[in-house]
Amino acid sequence: MAGLLMCAGARTGLCANEAGTGAAAFLSLPVDARGAAMGGAVAGSATGGMALFQNPAGLGAGPGSVAFSHSLRAEDISYDALAAAVPLRYGALGVGAQYLQYGSLAALDNTGAAAGTISPRDGAASLGYGIALMKDVYLGAAGKYINSRI
Repeated sequence: MAGLLMCAGARTGLCANEAGTGAAAFLSLPVDARGAAMGGAVAGSATGGMALFQNPAGLGAGPGSVAFSHSLRAEDISYDALAAAVPLRYGALGVGAQYLQYGSLAALDNTGAAAGTISPRDGAASLGYGIALMKDVYLGAAGKYINSRI
């Protein structure tokens, strides 16, 4: 409730939910075919390496695994995700990376003349931990380093 009140009194651009006002939107893309097929509703059933991106608590729910996903989007856009879940004595450690490449785009200078090409991309590296507290009760957390380039 307090966050809603803070946004209500803030300047227009700070809490807007409009195109161009958010960063790292690629993180909301489904990381694997299963997540895409379920419409993104995988948080309650995430296990294995991909749980790092979907719900880090799921890292503690299963055995170790390595997972890779590659998807081709429109034109030259590609999205890749790589993740590993490593079981520890207590819980599991997850490491992963996501990479969205937009292909090559024509660049123009301030006069509208051709200035070569640009290759924008977004990337994120993740580290997480998940543990089973009791039967069917899990706890997890993850951190991400995000890098974008135009």
